[in-house]
Amino acid sequence: MTIVSSIPIRLNSLITLPLLSSVELPNLMEKTSKGIRKYHNDRVDRSQVKILMCFHCGEQFSSSSSYQRHLTYEHQALSLCYQIYQNEIIFEKNAKKKIAKESRRTKGDYKPRKLDPNPKPEGVSYRRATDSKLELSYKRTNDAIKEKNDAKRSKVSSEVYKKIEKNPLRNFVDIRLPEKRPAPSSETEPAMKRAKEDVPVYKSYISDPCHEKCNVCEVSYEDKSGESLVDHYVSEHGALINTMNVHLYKDKNFVKTRNSPAGTVCLICDLKKIDTTTEYFHHLIQTHLDMLVDKMSKQGEIDSLVIEMELSLSNGAVVPIKILIRTLKNAL
Repeated sequence: MTIVSSIPIRLNSLITLPLLSSVELPNLMEKTSKGIRKYHNDRVDRSQVKILMCFHCGEQFSSSSSYQRHLTYEHQALSLCYQIYQNEIIFEKNAKKKIAKESRRTKGDYKPRKLDPNPKPEGVSYRRATDSKLELSYKRTNDAIKEKNDAKRSKVSSEVYKKIEKNPLRNFVDIRLPEKRPAPSSETEPAMKRAKEDVPVYKSYISDPCHEKCNVCEVSYEDKSGESLVDHYVSEHGALINTMNVHLYKDKNFVKTRNSPAGTVCLICDLKKIDTTTEYFHHLIQTHLDMLVDKMSKQGEIDSLVIEMELSLSNGAVVPIKILIRTLKNAL
């Protein structure tokens, strides 16, 4: 019988000790008439029994599992070396298997395939022809749409300018204001009665009705003013207001033009959250048009003005709108 010392590192892997009798064996086995019986009733011959001895402390073991458990718990410093040793053995076995498998794959009667040094990808010519046709069709479609939009834009612009520039004040409505009641001749009448008048409250301006239609949805605005059409474009179609110019007139004669620059703060109502030019001009038209007309009439002594605005739609079309306004200061 041979006592073997299994060492987990690659120093002295095996130590052979002199043979021992069955009496000298540890009490890990039971001796029977037919041989040696283990605890799990497996009979083995004495010549097949191997004793694993720890080289560090000299303790003997009959199974590798108990020996590994001893190294792991008792000698933790050596357990890592043992694990590395086992891993290297497993790695070498797997590497040999992989090499043998690859060698079996390469062996055969098939000749190696020759590779073309300048390969030509399949279907490239067809794809190029298809792409060129698609690009040409897209270009033709875009050119046709652009020509159509340009023709429509030029037609709309020419019609608008023909109607407005020919005589900007031709559509003004004559406004007859009620006359003031003459003061009574008697001095004994109360002062309140003498000052009483039948004149109603008017705005300081009257906007000429806009005879244009919306270029997007064809909605008619014949019975509404120009600022309503501007609000429709901005609110319903997301139009952008680019510029705003004010043309001043006196007795239907052109006086001068004032350019209204865009701002980020409304100086009239102290509105400080104005981010875009459209928001600024739309706020002035909807909120402070009355005040703007009063200011213009006081500075220039005018009786009418034209507010010209240029709007841009989402499709790139430019829509000019002119709001015709007549002040009522001189009439009062």
